[in-house]
Amino acid sequence: MFLRAGLLLAALWPVAGLAGPARPVVTWAIVEGPPEHERPQAQRVQDLGQGPMDQQLRLLTQALPQLEHRVQAMSLERVWRDMRQGRELCFADAFKTRERLDVAHFVELGQGSPMLLVSAPGRLPPSAEVSLRALLEEGRLKGLFVRQRSYGEKLDQLLAEFSQPREALPDDGRLLNMLMQGRMDYVLETPNGWLQTAGLAVETRRVREALEPPPVHVACSRSMARAQVREMDAAIRRLSREPAWLQMKLLAYPPAVREVMRPVAERYLRERAAQGERIE
Repeated sequence: MFLRAGLLLAALWPVAGLAGPARPVVTWAIVEGPPEHERPQAQRVQDLGQGPMDQQLRLLTQALPQLEHRVQAMSLERVWRDMRQGRELCFADAFKTRERLDVAHFVELGQGSPMLLVSAPGRLPPSAEVSLRALLEEGRLKGLFVRQRSYGEKLDQLLAEFSQPREALPDDGRLLNMLMQGRMDYVLETPNGWLQTAGLAVETRRVREALEPPPVHVACSRSMARAQVREMDAAIRRLSREPAWLQMKLLAYPPAVREVMRPVAERYLRERAAQGERIE
């Protein structure tokens, strides 16, 4: 009996040895809803939909098979709170700020989209480009600015200079209704996500102080191993050579300007693929 048990253990030993060590786990925060993330409540990357950020995250995680990837829906406020508390977490759509560098590593992910002033028709000045500073100095129009969101360093500093209050983020449908009802006169938003589906219901203006947007990043908790962060940077450089990555990046722009932006995106991706690490 003991001999048979010993033989059984010996037979199983090579199988157990093949399993190898467990892969490090990376949890990705899902903050946006449709159309960016079609199924924000998904528990696994493979269960995400076909939204632009779904596709980006799917391609990125497929390029990192040495890591186990999980997804979790959470608010933007919780993302930064959890990172400050030391939870190992990544968020693939972040602007880098001095304050955030204290809690997260930043890996450059791609070009930022220009921030726009968005309003109901007839609220903003008729010119194609409007100064946010001038709007804040005049004080006649009320903007809604989201708590814990960065609009890029220049605009963040401008909002802080005028002590603009920040509010919790309403869902996209409510935000559009609030604009139409005059609860606020304008918001700051990029030309993707819900803004692409709003159509003629809103007007947009370029923001004079933010004509050259900063890049967007993957932000990962400082508590994560530096080696994992470097693996992400290497994966992004490899993906920057892939046609599928270019096509996914073009989805971030409104359909009418995608072909105009193609050479700009191609040039950026060539540089990203060829240059060294972009990690802070």
